[in-house]
Amino acid sequence: MLRNVGYRTAINLFVFAGLWLFIGALVVWSPLPGALGILGGFFAAWVLLFFGVLAFAGAALTVAALNAAFPRSAVRPPGGGRRAAAAPPARTAAPRTPVTAAPPRSKTSFSGWV
Repeated sequence: MLRNVGYRTAINLFVFAGLWLFIGALVVWSPLPGALGILGGFFAAWVLLFFGVLAFAGAALTVAALNAAFPRSAVRPPGGGRRAAAAPPARTAAPRTPVTAAPPRSKTSFSGWV
């Protein structure tokens, strides 16, 4: 799962953190939390969650950088070696037979229902 984290995911997380900062600051500085009497607790929760989201984005950026620095190695086929990478053996084609119409089915035949 961590091998799928790329720079696009990390950038999206940083954009989310930036939007959290901007929109949250607008809400905290509005008169609504003060009027509800939750300004102190709301501000503390907003700051802690912002730092958590920022830390998560930083961790995703670190994982993306490690994934870029150490890409996945090519997976060898089972029993692989140089012989498996060689060209497949030549196959002889079977002679083609003309296609004939299928025989009519009786009303009591259930083979076509499966």
